Amino acid sequence: LSEEITEQKGAEKKLIESEQSYRSLIEQAQDGIVLLQDGLIKFVNSSMTAFSGYSVDELLNHPFVEFLPDDQSATVREYYRKRMNNEAVPSIYESAISHKNGTRLETEFNAGVTTYGGKPADLVIIRDIRERKKAEEERSRLFRLSTDLIGIGDFNGNIIQLNPAWEAVLGHSSDELLARPFLDFIHPDDHNRTYAEVEKLSAGYKTIYFENRYIHKDGSL
Repeated sequence: LSEEITEQKGAEKKLIESEQSYRSLIEQAQDGIVLLQDGLIKFVNSSMTAFSGYSVDELLNHPFVEFLPDDQSATVREYYRKRMNNEAVPSIYESAISHKNGTRLETEFNAGVTTYGGKPADLVIIRDIRERKKAEEERSRLFRLSTDLIGIGDFNGNIIQLNPAWEAVLGHSSDELLARPFLDFIHPDDHNRTYAEVEKLSAGYKTIYFENRYIHKDGSL
């Protein structure tokens, strides 16, 4: 009997230590973590309170959608319903939350089904993506305003995305450029060299300096 109690106490101690370690990791996480059940907030970590401006008491047992902008609540509510019914739904998607001071915070949700008190629950990890959005907007601005030809293509020779400089330099519209393989706009004598360079890129090599001749819509090079 003594041995059995000792083993039991040891198991209980390990369980407590495991729970404490788990809670410590959650509290130290930089992302906000929210546990929902029946649409109500049952748990939040300190990061969530820090970047939302609400205290734990102001968040707990309140509907999660109360803390979302009006244009986001319907989508988040529908995703939650589908997850609880085991229907297909994106696990990662962009949304937003409303800060207590009324500002809008752009965030990314990573959500999945778990259990809480023996019942299904939704665990949502909320990442602040304001800096990422700012960097994306800056990159997009540089992409649009650059006088250099900047494009994204695949290894099959198709142009997927290009900046306005292509139209200005080559005279073709974006639709014309995107509708045809980019080799169609390169001088025929440069096709083999260009194709060989694309092969090197597809094998993982970088192109530092490479020249070829593009054909303007009026036929000039």
